[in-house]
Amino acid sequence: CGLENFGKPISLKELKLMNIGLKSTDEINCNSFSLTHIDFSNNPNLKINIDPAKTRILKELILSNINIRFLTSLSLFVKLESLNLSMNNLDYHNGQFDKLVNIQILNLSNTNLKDLEFLSLSKLRYLKNLDLKNNHITFL
Repeated sequence: CGLENFGKPISLKELKLMNIGLKSTDEINCNSFSLTHIDFSNNPNLKINIDPAKTRILKELILSNINIRFLTSLSLFVKLESLNLSMNNLDYHNGQFDKLVNIQILNLSNTNLKDLEFLSLSKLRYLKNLDLKNNHITFL
């Protein structure tokens, strides 16, 4: 039983499903909404399946503390202005951040980062707030 049972609420702009034990976004038909803000924080081991082509106006994505280790399609969310990946143990990001050309707020605190080689700040020209606290960065 997911949110798809409510039909297609075209006016829904924000979806906050924090700390509810959600296991997969397949349980929610996020792609039918006109969402600009999604918060899935504090749902450990959450499997995320959101179609970037169907969430084109998504501006804020909060994925804090959901045990993400690998980022593979994040760069497809080109309209994102705010991204929170805090409290995840990021191992693999494959240049995903460079393609977030509209990003203004990027929270990578508590993600076990060792360096910033993956982050090309010159490509993120709108970036206003970069949070890197509580990492193990030894090289800038």
